[in-house]
Amino acid sequence: MRKNACEALIQIGPVAAMHLLKELERQQTSVETTCDILRVLGEIKSEQWKAPLSKVLRQYVSHDRPRLREQALHSLCQIEGLGGEETFLRSLNDPDLEVRKRAVWCLGMTKSLRGLDRMMEMISQISTSSSPQLEQLETQIYHALGISGNLAIGGRTIEQLLLDVLEKRGLKQWWNPFQKNLLNESSLGAICDALGKIGTKESFKILGRLAKARDISWAPKAKEAFKRVEDRINLSKS
Repeated sequence: MRKNACEALIQIGPVAAMHLLKELERQQTSVETTCDILRVLGEIKSEQWKAPLSKVLRQYVSHDRPRLREQALHSLCQIEGLGGEETFLRSLNDPDLEVRKRAVWCLGMTKSLRGLDRMMEMISQISTSSSPQLEQLETQIYHALGISGNLAIGGRTIEQLLLDVLEKRGLKQWWNPFQKNLLNESSLGAICDALGKIGTKESFKILGRLAKARDISWAPKAKEAFKRVEDRINLSKS
């Protein structure tokens, strides 16, 4: 209902939209209402409101309420894209997990090469000091890599980097039964999903192997990814 009210105000015209911006600047409304206003204003694709809204959003990304920081990042990504890169990078160090996950999403959506490079560093760190929170962050990173496209980082494509992670940490190796840094099932599913979006024939073999796994939650994702890559390969041949 609050979101619908915000949308209705915006449709009335510039005066109503300016009123919403002033409400944000006062920072006296509830967290839920403020999030709705930030969300709706972020969906407006208008140069008229870009500058004043960006100014307000940059205030909210350092707000003491994590929910507001997260929504501010999302809206900033929508209206500024790569222009918010520095803010997204800083937010990777936010104390709140959901804010860090949103920053990762923003960097993937904007195809930030600096962000992607930082995410690969984070994966290396997480693999040696895992925890439930860090595992959630790692899964989000793999989703972000999938939406960023098959870009090159340090001379290797994202696909190649993901395949390297799968080879090292995807399935327990018979010669290393005590391996402790295996990917959790959510991360495995996220990698399969990412490869389904960006994978080439380089992914074909390992996805085929993963697709044969039984009674595992991520197996359907591996099968779907295998099929999507197969379809792309066949399409390129036709």
